[in-house]
Amino acid sequence: MELWDLYDRNGNLTGEVWERRHGNYMNIPEGRYHLVSDILVQHRDGSYLLTKRHQGKDLYPGYWEASAGGSAQLGEDPEDCAKRELFEETGILCNSFELVKITFSNRSPSLIYSYLAKVDCDKNSVVLQEGETTEYKWVDAAGLIEYAESELAIKSSVERYKSFYDKVRAQISMNITDMELSHISEYAELFISVFNSEPWNDEWTKETAQIRIENMMKTETFIGKALYADNDLKGLIWGQKKQHYNGTHFHIEEFCVKTPEQNKGFGSALLKALEKALSEIGVDNIYLITSKGEKTEGYYSKRGFVSSENMVLMTKHSFCETEKV
Repeated sequence: MELWDLYDRNGNLTGEVWERRHGNYMNIPEGRYHLVSDILVQHRDGSYLLTKRHQGKDLYPGYWEASAGGSAQLGEDPEDCAKRELFEETGILCNSFELVKITFSNRSPSLIYSYLAKVDCDKNSVVLQEGETTEYKWVDAAGLIEYAESELAIKSSVERYKSFYDKVRAQISMNITDMELSHISEYAELFISVFNSEPWNDEWTKETAQIRIENMMKTETFIGKALYADNDLKGLIWGQKKQHYNGTHFHIEEFCVKTPEQNKGFGSALLKALEKALSEIGVDNIYLITSKGEKTEGYYSKRGFVSSENMVLMTKHSFCETEKV
């Protein structure tokens, strides 16, 4: 016997319990929903897991889908459900899930938590759950988009992950290159458009921006990356190598992504490209200075950066004035 908690339209538990039997999901009272977690699985190597639904499933029998998942059991929260369903359907253990979207479905009255799970498992160790799935395969980013745009895709699932698929589409077309002085005017325009806007509200001009970028690029220790997608400049990251007593460090001076193109994965791709380049030349530490807040400090925290407990940023203004005795 499988029991489900029921939720109202605001996502609150009602205290009601539904006994699930084959095909009776449509009999759930109007205004009540059962909890569902679905999980898009991305391997560390960038590939994605597709599974084929069992022919005996209530919904979409025999369809391929780009997610594992199912209904929460009585007393389970969304992440507990996601962890259990992923393991039961694939044999993959994951303890960290990135929430993509929360939606309601009226077709199968459900409150759906859609997650992304990034895993580092043996790709040949997937274990299919009897009665749930019959086949699996790993596909690259292009294969994922090809699936999402095919007639074989479950359209409601594709719609729930639309924002994620948009990021993948954008990343497929991107190209990351070393920054070059011949493109400095283009770099300056992007730099101004980002830092003269929220949350920084700077007052850069084309001239001052170009001077800053050129001064940096002409140093021997400069390393910078530019990201293009569809032949349009989307983002920049640059800084300098610096020798310390305990190794070679790198200071990220500037990092910006065109405002309309943010939250599409370009920033993460730039940061990864820089980290890869630095690791190849033996740089063992990256540091930066940024403003406080979720959009800035929070962004780096989510990507493995931590605030230093031993360092503090200090400034001094008007130091050219004559000190009073």
